[in-house]
Amino acid sequence: MPRVFYEEQEQEQDEFNVSMLSDEELTQLMEKYKEKLQRYTVFLNEEFERTERKILTIHLEQVKRFNRWFYLNKNK
Repeated sequence: MPRVFYEEQEQEQDEFNVSMLSDEELTQLMEKYKEKLQRYTVFLNEEFERTERKILTIHLEQVKRFNRWFYLNKNK
């Protein structure tokens, strides 16, 4: 793909010109992006929760290891 063509496509996407759309098209587009935002929000929340659980699991393992080490060394 020629570089000029790629740059033109990129520029068109960045501008997101909605001035030529009708009121109905604007409403539909708004709904489309609200739904998209909602899906991404749900996805990000789920990913956040999974990541939080992983961090908690790692932390709990660290605490268990520390406790084992502490009690083993305490009795020496």
